[in-house]
Amino acid sequence: MSVEDLDIIKLPSTKTSEGEEVEVPMEPLFELDDDIYQIPAKPSAGMALGYLERQTEQGPDAAIHWMMTEMLGQEGYDALKNHPNLDREILDKIISKVEKKVLGGMEGKRPSGKSRHRVSKK
Repeated sequence: MSVEDLDIIKLPSTKTSEGEEVEVPMEPLFELDDDIYQIPAKPSAGMALGYLERQTEQGPDAAIHWMMTEMLGQEGYDALKNHPNLDREILDKIISKVEKKVLGGMEGKRPSGKSRHRVSKK
């Protein structure tokens, strides 16, 4: 059996035809002192895998920290961390929006046992 006979999923290239890294489209998340902080508009599904890996190995707090620094970059994360009047409600809204982007609406769903690979449509 040759490779051509297999049903292999071909992933899109991470490089342009000129050999440059593919540019990731960004969208605004929050504004602070006339600076707009952005996150990827459509994060790679690999981000969700990284999040789940950290959640399994290090716990949910470590996974959220990793997700926030990866999505916002260190500068954006530090802007939130060092904001003297950041309200918890606003922070929760920002984290929730980032988490929804990374997990694609899967947050809170924890498959277990025999149903590990089955997804409910509810």
